Amino acid sequence: MSICNLKYINPTAQTTMTIIEQTVLIFLLLFKIYFSCGLIFGFYFYFWGGQKLDPLLKVSSKKTQLLFVPAAIILWVYLLPRILKH
Repeated sequence: MSICNLKYINPTAQTTMTIIEQTVLIFLLLFKIYFSCGLIFGFYFYFWGGQKLDPLLKVSSKKTQLLFVPAAIILWVYLLPRILKH
C-alpha cells in the first residue's frame, strides 16, 4: 500500500482526502499566509520602510520605488528585521 492510497476521513465534510492532498492544502494555506504578510509589508515598504533602509530612495520617484515592491513582498522575512533595527 503506497502513501497515496492512505485515506483520511474528514468527519465534518464527509469527504476523503489522501495524505498528499492534505499536504498540498497545508502548503497552499501557508503560502497564502506568507503572501498576505508580504503584501502588508510591501505597502509599508513602499510608503515608509524603503527610505529607512536606503536614504537615496527619498529622492527617487515613486515609480522607481514601485520596482522594489515585488522583491519586498517575497523577501519580507529578511527585510523586516533590518527595518526594525533602524
